[in-house]
Amino acid sequence: MAARRVQSVRVLVVVGLVALMAAALIVMAGGRSASAQGIHGTLVPETPRLGADRILDGEIMALEQIGDRILVGGDFTTVTLADGSTVAQPYLAAFDANTGLLDQTFRPAIDGAVRAVIAGPDDTLIIGGEFRSVSNRPRKKLAQITAVDGVATADWVANANARVSHLSAYGDRLFVGGDFTKIDGVTQSRLAELSLATGDINTNFTIGSTGDRTNGTRSDGWSSVGWFKGAFIQGLEVFPDGQHLMVAHRGSHIGGQARSAIAIIDIRGTTPVVTPYNTNLWPASDFVGITDADLSPDGSYVVLTNILGNSMPLHDSVIAFPTTDFNDNNVLPIWVTQMFDSAFSVAVSDVAVYIGGHFCWTEGPTADASSWDKWPGTDGNQYSCYGQGGGVFDHTVYRYHQAALDPATGRALDWESPANSNVGAKVMTVTDRGLLVGHDGDRMNQIKVGRWGFYDLGAPTPPPPPPAPECNATVEDAGLITVAWSNVNADPVQVRRDGSWVSTVSGTSYSETLADGTYAYEVRWRDAGQTTTIPCTPDPLTVGEVTTCVASVDAASAVTLAWPDAGVTSYQVRRDGSWLTTVDAPGYTDTAVSAGDHTYVIRYRAAGVVTDLTCSPDPVTVP
Repeated sequence: MAARRVQSVRVLVVVGLVALMAAALIVMAGGRSASAQGIHGTLVPETPRLGADRILDGEIMALEQIGDRILVGGDFTTVTLADGSTVAQPYLAAFDANTGLLDQTFRPAIDGAVRAVIAGPDDTLIIGGEFRSVSNRPRKKLAQITAVDGVATADWVANANARVSHLSAYGDRLFVGGDFTKIDGVTQSRLAELSLATGDINTNFTIGSTGDRTNGTRSDGWSSVGWFKGAFIQGLEVFPDGQHLMVAHRGSHIGGQARSAIAIIDIRGTTPVVTPYNTNLWPASDFVGITDADLSPDGSYVVLTNILGNSMPLHDSVIAFPTTDFNDNNVLPIWVTQMFDSAFSVAVSDVAVYIGGHFCWTEGPTADASSWDKWPGTDGNQYSCYGQGGGVFDHTVYRYHQAALDPATGRALDWESPANSNVGAKVMTVTDRGLLVGHDGDRMNQIKVGRWGFYDLGAPTPPPPPPAPECNATVEDAGLITVAWSNVNADPVQVRRDGSWVSTVSGTSYSETLADGTYAYEVRWRDAGQTTTIPCTPDPLTVGEVTTCVASVDAASAVTLAWPDAGVTSYQVRRDGSWLTTVDAPGYTDTAVSAGDHTYVIRYRAAGVVTDLTCSPDPVTVP
């Protein structure tokens, strides 16, 4: 099973200033797909698919494509159908990935927000969030439900005492992140490992996230005290090979060891251990304002998003760190990109780092990328979305709430899809088929999608059209004729000869014995109130000795002529009154005839007499 992780972002009561700064609380939470996904080979389209059924209220916190359905979690309450009617479906809904229609057979009854959803075993889903009850069963913050109808399973119980915001699984190993201190009856701080199949906790996983780095002072002297609510997990993802676990957090320690913003846990052994991997980019005096993290599809680097104050390199920025040396205790960035305002979410494919947030600008392709500590603007919150001259500074480009960055440099790619969100694009999920985005608006690139949009690289290849109906007539010795048909969506059918009804047959064939001659067969049936008639090949069918010239049209629209042997060695074949060719024996196939009606004549001289033999039917119709 590929690694999977789920994450998103939530901002509560945030007003004023471009960076959404005010005396308010900021909470980040979660929905995302596996790092092993996202091999696209190209950018996703700039225009999302037009939504059919839409969510128009609340906030999206989780987005996952599982099979042919898109699972949407959050604190919304209602789905608005394409005809304008509404369906009460709070907190978790499923939509058909191909049509965008709400799956109205999937009706989970949950009493609180869903922040994470991943696939479980045996056609189930694992969900995490802020709920206390699922299907009227006590399920606190974590539950297993059936994928068919959303009902809580009876035996899978692993209650947590505070929110679950992130889930990641590999095989039977389910890693859980949030701000809980107890889960499945065991004291465990913000991190835990359970069995995906049973929900039982793995007591060998004792690593927790502790401490709080949300209170600090930025380099410009601004204090974050009172801005953040909780130091819980901001990213959780198993590496594609299943051997390590990436944890992004706002705590101070992981497993008792000081780790700022990010840590890597070795999960290969019976008892997982924290690796030496560490970055010293965050000074001890500053706060950690990361909001999201995503591994590249190959697991070679991780990207973190950050908020509050446009203070480079740590705030209102996107930072990429290498994840190839887990013994490096002073990891430096690959690149840092200045966003000039809040960056909330990230999703990484093989060709792009997609960013969502409240920003309006980012570094353009001409910005200096010679080292990670280069950026075009100065610090501060003076950057209006209505800046002059095409950017807030030289080498910047306008990107309203959504952007695609070059994985190698962090500079903007030629991809622009503005969203009309207020706070911003808070959830991004890369899937094998494209990009899922959640925001608090209702349009992306002018398309009315509601609270979430699907940048679809293409629906699955549609099945080939059903084969066309066919009918064939054959003759055996003694004049036994068999008429057989296929791909006819009806039973019974009429068999007709020379324009008249012969028999009504249940099945796929009909036989009769006739005297020598030429006969034209066809079959007729009704389906959905429509009558269809198709001729049988060859048309006509010759029984016995050929006594005249007979023309038939095959499936390739070639006309085959057959006539009796007149005892001569030269026959002119004439079409529509003009010479076509001369042959030395009876029989000819015209492969160069155009569509339409044609008359064929065979001319020959015997005993000084010229004979013209007109072929039947006359005319011959070539489709």
